[in-house]
Amino acid sequence: MPTFTFNARDINGQAITGTLTGSDERMIREQLRSKNLYVTRLQTEGASQTAAGARAGLFTARVKLYDLVIFSRQFATLISAGLTITESLDALGEQTRNETLRQVILEMNTDIRGGATLTDSMKKHPRVFNELYISLVEAGEMGGLLEKTLDTAAVALDTEMEIREKVKSAFVYPIAVIVTATGVVTFLLAYVVPVFAAVYKQFRAELPGITKLLIIFSEILTRFWWVGILAVILATIVTIRAYKTYKGRRFLDGIKTRLPLFGHLIEKIGHARLAHTLSALTEAGVPLIRALGTAGRVSGNALVMDAMGDVSVKIQQGVNMGLAMSETRRFPLLMTRMIAAGEESGNLGEMLEQVARFFDREVDYGVKRLMTLIEPVLTVFLGLLVGFILLALYLPIFNLGNVIK
Repeated sequence: MPTFTFNARDINGQAITGTLTGSDERMIREQLRSKNLYVTRLQTEGASQTAAGARAGLFTARVKLYDLVIFSRQFATLISAGLTITESLDALGEQTRNETLRQVILEMNTDIRGGATLTDSMKKHPRVFNELYISLVEAGEMGGLLEKTLDTAAVALDTEMEIREKVKSAFVYPIAVIVTATGVVTFLLAYVVPVFAAVYKQFRAELPGITKLLIIFSEILTRFWWVGILAVILATIVTIRAYKTYKGRRFLDGIKTRLPLFGHLIEKIGHARLAHTLSALTEAGVPLIRALGTAGRVSGNALVMDAMGDVSVKIQQGVNMGLAMSETRRFPLLMTRMIAAGEESGNLGEMLEQVARFFDREVDYGVKRLMTLIEPVLTVFLGLLVGFILLALYLPIFNLGNVIK
């Protein structure tokens, strides 16, 4: 039987390491639990240190939304069945396939056994549990409805997955076409155009202006290709750094919402995220001011986040939420009217969910319209680009007969 090396903690939180022999990991974990030891790390003796280091380093596998949805639903089921939080985490840690999530669960379990709350243990892993998730769990712990809020978190993550799939379907196709077209044009300018240019130079033919322009582009590319690569790298670095600052993110998000064809869709996606988040937090009993701040940050748009900050201030001054949102001029009239109606009727959470469903449909229609528009636009663009190159390359051929004579 294989020998396993383990790291564990006792009921006092004291770290313990050692080795045990068993048929599999489950048997080792059961042995350790019988001794009131809680595993934080377990691996077969002699396993590759390099592989372990890689998992803990830059190449650690990320926890996908799908894994978190399954985790949340299973967690909610175990809690509703009467298991304690630590017992539930024990079970989840054993059956979770994602190694990163498993390690997080084990660390959370250790923290909770040491006296921390579930919310506090999750806050130590912001790359796994976002602000919305933590707010829902905290509301569930405080209100004694943890299983309900965990299920709500799973629904919220499901919705986020759907939104991301819609974003992919809207942006992947045009990006793929543009990247492919760039690669083809680069190949033509770097390898094909120079061959034609050499032939024309031998015959000392007078070239049309369009051909001269194409040859100039080709020479610039072949001589200064490194400038283009450097520019792309610098632009990427500047964009990433700018997005980490408040002003930079606000500026870039403003540009995104003004993009032709895509800007309106990006804005609707932000509104859908905002409505879903507000609905989930309101139904979970999270205080409204805190829910507004969390929803603004989860929306993924700095302009929306700023607007929700203004709404929070106005609500504290006694202004109704619907009116406060309309005064920011950042949200559609239908959205603010429906929220105002929800406030008046006392069904704000339900009305927010209706708003969210409305924007889900709007995003669906927006994606379909975008795909309908983008295909002919890209087709015309590529046709003009290829046509320009072919015309520039072959136009002098028609005059070569006269030059040879």
